Amino acid sequence: MKYLFLLYLIVKIICQDEEIYFALTHFRHGINSPLFLNKENKDIFGNEWKDGPGELTLNGVKQHYLIGLRNKNRYRHLLNYEYKSKEILVYSTNLNRTIMSAQSQLLGMYNQIHYDFQIIKGENKIPYDLSKITYNENFNYYPVPINTYEEKRINNKLKMIKVLDYVWPRKCKKNLDKVNKNLNNETLIKTIVSKIIDNYFNESMKTKSVKQNYRNVNVFCEAIISNYYEKKTIEKYKDNIEKVEKDCEDFEYYKRRDIEQNYYAKDSGTITMSLLIDNILYWMKYRIKYKTLNETAGYPKYVMYSGHDTTLIAMQRFLKDSLNIEFSYTPFASSQFFELRKNNDDKFFVEIYYDNTRVYREEFKSFEEKVKKILHPQLDVISYCEGVKYDVKISIILLCLFIILSALCSYLAYLFMQKLKKFNNSNQVVLAGNPI
Repeated sequence: MKYLFLLYLIVKIICQDEEIYFALTHFRHGINSPLFLNKENKDIFGNEWKDGPGELTLNGVKQHYLIGLRNKNRYRHLLNYEYKSKEILVYSTNLNRTIMSAQSQLLGMYNQIHYDFQIIKGENKIPYDLSKITYNENFNYYPVPINTYEEKRINNKLKMIKVLDYVWPRKCKKNLDKVNKNLNNETLIKTIVSKIIDNYFNESMKTKSVKQNYRNVNVFCEAIISNYYEKKTIEKYKDNIEKVEKDCEDFEYYKRRDIEQNYYAKDSGTITMSLLIDNILYWMKYRIKYKTLNETAGYPKYVMYSGHDTTLIAMQRFLKDSLNIEFSYTPFASSQFFELRKNNDDKFFVEIYYDNTRVYREEFKSFEEKVKKILHPQLDVISYCEGVKYDVKISIILLCLFIILSALCSYLAYLFMQKLKKFNNSNQVVLAGNPI
């Protein structure tokens, strides 16, 4: 009997149910056309992209539609079957491919058609097999608002600022300055581009300029990766396209990690991602305080942020510095999940997933303590990204000096008026004593 009881406890611990109280998914847009096309919308290999450069493809739409189906199933106990405005908040950078990716994912989450979730069950690799889904069905879909800007009160003035674009490192002025500085590091650039140049560039494609070689490799790899995902044929590489694409993925990974996020030194990912992490803490703490899953305005249960590989790698920079989670490559439609879970003992845990792989789990208090150590205040981030130096202490000191100077000027003006009054009175006495 004793052993049965111990077995029961072990099974209970292993199979302990946990309830999700909050979730945020931060994802990269789906497959897009290459960013570098000629006037005829053709890439360097001659393949045509009708929608132009940097646009989401139909397969990119399918990717996020499938992810929406998966998330609908994953968070079926957190969210209502039908859309409710207080439950979900959706953000996106202000580009077609990120906005459309968010729309496609929402289409999978909030259509009214019942699906067999076996089509995506157990698939850990992204992108999923896109041949499993067609995009010709009669969807019954409720549109969900997608936010690209946010109002913030700064110095008592309501100002429309691109707070979410600051999460995107490319929109942050000081970060761009640091990236440009890294681009002048010829040793670093040569290391990153050498494999592509040595294996795939002929002499006519090579230049003496390290920067130009870097740009050429960018153009080359953009086209290779997009063509590979879209299954478009490149005659020159049709027999070894998998190897070429893998080498280009390596280039993209090290470019993002080492040039844009300074892997070997803390950089702006820690700063720009403070905006998103600060909001995550805010939303989670509300759920913990009231232990509620009720719909509450301003406190969503599910948040989506549609971004780029640059935003995901910046978040990886933050999580590396705060939680020691290692970097990983972020292909099209990659996702990062932040979940707040409550177990049967009323303890709250934070779990972080890179796609379907859990990379972190810890009690909320410990998570909060660690991320707060490197968290930057919002005004600091804004000033960092706008290139304006802002310091609260300096502002207070300047305000005090202004008050003191104002008081001193007022006192000097008072003394002057008193002397002027005495002078006028003395003149009146003299004039009164003179005969007419």
